Amino acid sequence: ADVNYRNQISFEDRVKGDEHWYIDATQRGGMPSSASQYKLWKNWPEIVWAGANGELLDPEPAAMFSIECQLTCKCEKDMWVTVEIDHRLQGHCAFSYAGFMDGCYVFPPDEIHQGELGWFVVTGNDPSELLQESKDLADLLPDGLNADVESLSHVIMEVATMQQEGIPFTDKEMPEPSEVL
Repeated sequence: ADVNYRNQISFEDRVKGDEHWYIDATQRGGMPSSASQYKLWKNWPEIVWAGANGELLDPEPAAMFSIECQLTCKCEKDMWVTVEIDHRLQGHCAFSYAGFMDGCYVFPPDEIHQGELGWFVVTGNDPSELLQESKDLADLLPDGLNADVESLSHVIMEVATMQQEGIPFTDKEMPEPSEVL
């Protein structure tokens, strides 16, 4: 409020006991997490509009959980990438810096993030069902395009460790790490 800031801001938060420290202030939406926010909050456009006008709105959840994985492809330097996705993946692929032409997403060469195309996002209210849906949808990705759903086994293990240390996450039953594979 003191500087009239009207944009997204994200932080990392380090916690030790009852104390916490905000670190890594970033004056943009988080990466990853922004693609999940857009799907998880029903009133996202209203939040943005109100924030731009100096008003804070509480988010209205559309779901309790999201899975967000980076979408990648292998490609040669200076190569354009063209991707056609199954219609069932619409709304689950949040592509960055892409054009859309003749039913295909097209990506110009990117010398910094070559092969990183965006985010794969699935939302739901039950962690086990959400994981299964994510795996099923990831199987629909065309050859050459990958959503690293397998890395979620590490996230599930981190949640279990958090809960063992008394940090609450959810009352819902979490899937086993082996269910990811």
